[in-house]
Amino acid sequence: MRMERVNTTMIGLLRREIAKANKGVMGDVASGAAYLNAFTPLENLPTLRVLPGLITDDLGDEVLQQEAKVAEVIQGLYEAGVAAGGVVIMDVGINPAHVVHRAALKAAEGIAIVIKPEIPDLAETRRWIARMINSLASVVGKSSAHEFIGSRVKLCYNQVVGDGFKAAHKMLQQALSEDKIELALIPNGIMPIVDPRLAAQAVNSDRREDILIWRYKKEKLEELGPFADSLLGFASHFVPAVREGASRIGLLPSPTKKRGWFGKG
Repeated sequence: MRMERVNTTMIGLLRREIAKANKGVMGDVASGAAYLNAFTPLENLPTLRVLPGLITDDLGDEVLQQEAKVAEVIQGLYEAGVAAGGVVIMDVGINPAHVVHRAALKAAEGIAIVIKPEIPDLAETRRWIARMINSLASVVGKSSAHEFIGSRVKLCYNQVVGDGFKAAHKMLQQALSEDKIELALIPNGIMPIVDPRLAAQAVNSDRREDILIWRYKKEKLEELGPFADSLLGFASHFVPAVREGASRIGLLPSPTKKRGWFGKG
């Protein structure tokens, strides 16, 4: 979805908040409001508010040298979103050496890893998990970092064909074991591949109706049924009530109805 106007960006918020030294109690209250107002609502998706992240030109900004302040702002964004009844999702890439990634990681209640069951993605995931553990280990120790990451990671395989993901998952587990990283990783989500034409429309369109989950709601395309069910199943690991809400707005059949596409509990 393209945006013509945003309230602010991540780097803009960091610059503004870090410039406020010794804010005091009233300053803290004002910052809380600023964190919430930093998110820009989308006209066609009223329940979604976004804060554009860093671009390449931002990475050398001097405010990113103040790690404690950056962590304070990231924590403020999490708290503001939750206090407003929302769920805060931060897409921070796969570089835990970066200050924003570290700050988001420390505050995270869940870590979603969505990959294709292919060797390049498996290799990158292996490295990313190791880097996350090592990044936190320098602060809380190896054992605590291992437990922190292991208890939060939720793994989802995307664009799956058949049961080929099982062999890929076994490869990932073996690779992590070779790195002496023993995590009880299970596939928390398995999303089937979607017709490339539908996927391309969803990615390149500005219309809410072309987003796959909304398209299923409107058109009830049979080929999107398994995808919608899998997506909501993965989301329920982070927001358990999501299935109830989805049923209420017609994304899933009512639990009292006869079991069909979504009969698996």
